[in-house]
This record gives sequence, structure tokens and C-alpha cells, in this order.
Amino acid sequence: MTNKYHLIRELIDTNTLRQYHTDYPCQDPIEKGDLTFYYNSSELKHIVHTYILDHIKYRDEFYVWNNKLFLLHASHKIRFQDYKKNTLINIGELINVTVTYDEYLYLKDDTVINYVFDCFENRSDAPEKTNSRSIKSQRIKSGQLDRILKKFNALLYFQKTKIKGPTSLPKSITKKEPQDIIYSTISGF
Repeated sequence: MTNKYHLIRELIDTNTLRQYHTDYPCQDPIEKGDLTFYYNSSELKHIVHTYILDHIKYRDEFYVWNNKLFLLHASHKIRFQDYKKNTLINIGELINVTVTYDEYLYLKDDTVINYVFDCFENRSDAPEKTNSRSIKSQRIKSGQLDRILKKFNALLYFQKTKIKGPTSLPKSITKKEPQDIIYSTISGF
């Protein structure tokens, strides 16, 4: 599994894989997204789905071998501003904060073999990552794997279509539900 991942990453980093890229600006100016499919000859190797809703940036990366999903790296970054009290002048100082949630899901034959969750915070007043928390497990939330596979299959469907705009994508790909921050339920497939 590691060798497959490193091979795909090397091919992407050296710009060896053929790409099919599309973006879909939404009617709401704070929403936008894009899909990129990476092929080795005609074989799909990697899908990247990125989109922004409000102040949250989502990125789902699907790694594929022999038409099977073997790794999902999903992350989202929440950006906001906070105040930090400046002790020298006793006034609040505005700082930028980014909280990043990363998930790695390793699969074999559509079965989870490893799951890693990591959360950390970056602050403009402290350049290093802080408050890192990593959890390694083989358990994921009930129904989460089904939602991941549905989204993967939906994205496979879209690799064969020319996406003209936001109406060509099901809304469930671009919308997130509050109770399921990283993955949304894809209906209609």
C-alpha cells in the first residue's frame, strides 16, 4: 500500500500523469470548488476534490489502484480570527487562526484496515503547529465508509462528463451537513 501511494505521489509531483481538471464556481460567491482526475495512460490513479464553503476549505484526495480505492486523505481547514491580549500595552491583538482536521482511511477490498485522525491548530502569533492530536484506530463512525464509497463512485461518474457549471454537480457534493463535517451524504446515486 505504501509503495502504491509513493508511486502515485511521485508521478503527480513530476507531472507525469495526465490530468482532467474542472472547476465549478457556484452562484453564491463564497462557494467554489474543483475536481481533478489523474490518469496513467487511461487508468485512473488519483482524484482531488477541493471546495470552499464560507470560511472552511475542504480537500478530499482519493488514491486508486486497479480501479479500487485504497487510500482516502480528507482534510478541512477552518479559518477565523481571534484576539490575544498584548501584555505590554494591555490591548487585544487580532491574530489569524487555522484549525486543520486530517483523516487518513486505508482500505483493502472496500474494507477499512487502518484509520488515522489528526487535528492541529496554526496561529499567526506562533508559526509552529500547536495542539496536535492524533488518533490511530481501525474504527470509523457508523455509515462513514458507505458515504465515502458513495462519494468516490459519484466522482467516478463525473470523470466521464463535461462539467459546465454548478448545476452539473449534485448539490450534496458541494454542501456539507453540520453533523458530518468532513463527508456529506450523496443522495441520488
